[in-house]
Amino acid sequence: MKKIYLEFLRGISTVFILGWHIAFLAPTGHPTRLTAYWGTDALIMFFMLSGLVINLTESRKPKSALAFAKTGSSAFIPSLLWVCCSRFWRCMLQVPPFLL
Repeated sequence: MKKIYLEFLRGISTVFILGWHIAFLAPTGHPTRLTAYWGTDALIMFFMLSGLVINLTESRKPKSALAFAKTGSSAFIPSLLWVCCSRFWRCMLQVPPFLL
């Protein structure tokens, strides 16, 4: 059974994190008090809930360590490549961080 309330809380956390990132595009260049506090707290909550969801999923149908590593790396490696490439091009082109 999928835990809908956990996905809902993760979604709410994502909205606050997105608001925190968008706040840096404001003319002042820094987040407001609301997004500064709630954005960082929402990030912590998102990671905690993600860990709980992974734990609940794995406890239902346990996998071997190798199968878990294959599944995790297939989701992690593209993100890692994106971050490395965007950092490289930002350094090479001197592009502001919010454009990449």
